Amino acid sequence: MHRPYGTDRQAWSTRQVSLAVPLAYIPHPDLSLLFVAVGLWGVASFENDPASDWFFLVEEAVDPGWVIAAALDSALGEADYLGIDVSCEAIAAAELSASCAGHAAEGLPDHVRQWVDAHPHQPHDSEIDQAVQAVQRVRGESELRDAWDEMAEGEESRWLREVDGLIARLGRSGAGDPATLSP
Repeated sequence: MHRPYGTDRQAWSTRQVSLAVPLAYIPHPDLSLLFVAVGLWGVASFENDPASDWFFLVEEAVDPGWVIAAALDSALGEADYLGIDVSCEAIAAAELSASCAGHAAEGLPDHVRQWVDAHPHQPHDSEIDQAVQAVQRVRGESELRDAWDEMAEGEESRWLREVDGLIARLGRSGAGDPATLSP
């Protein structure tokens, strides 16, 4: 199985871990290749680089709802095995849907919570259904799930509890069907 960013099992054994990836060949007297630590990985929806990078797109978007829907569509429309980035983005998009519906996770980062407060939106049932389906797909079979399956004892179950909590919060969300326009 391919591990994201070349990480090993031990690096994933803590709640959040720094991952080392080669950024460039930098001359150094003691090293032929300098590794620079980047990123954090944790069980929560925004405790990873792909979700954080994706959220930047949401913040900068003219139509953030489109960015959220696109992330969910990507997870559901991908015919192949879901990669890490698509999986993390789908989880983050579903987290935004639950948060906008008033069911934010306790550990939601402050900057994400501030964005949610500034962009009120009550997702419709169809949007929530799409978010639940995307999260269930990531939970069932994805590179992200496989990475957590290989964690030290207890880490996979922490991630699964986090994902199951997101699905439960989504289940308490939704504003019925979207309004229809009458002629």
